[in-house]
Amino acid sequence: MNQPASGDAGAGIAFMLMGVVLLGGAAWCFIVCALHRAPASVVSPTGCAELIAAAASGYAIFGDIPERYTWLGAAPIVGSGLVVACRESAWRKRYASNRRSGVAAKRPSVPPGDDHESA
Repeated sequence: MNQPASGDAGAGIAFMLMGVVLLGGAAWCFIVCALHRAPASVVSPTGCAELIAAAASGYAIFGDIPERYTWLGAAPIVGSGLVVACRESAWRKRYASNRRSGVAAKRPSVPPGDDHESA
């Protein structure tokens, strides 16, 4: 049975755990503030960056390379985030050009091609 050489090992683990809790709480507060200031369609694509940062930090800190199933699961998440980001960017460009010309642009409630009422 391996015992720690000193009683400081438990204190170090408790200190790291408190740091994780504080940083996690701060991150959650920042996400809530971001959602209050911007629409979810603008904030949500940052999930792509979170996945990439988690994979990079896992490799940098632990030398862990994600398995292929992790990449297969991350691909639709990153892809959907990129689709939302591109759609929002196109909408902003159209809204800005219409605003300059004096035409009011409305955000479509149903994406083009998904008209369920005509079926």
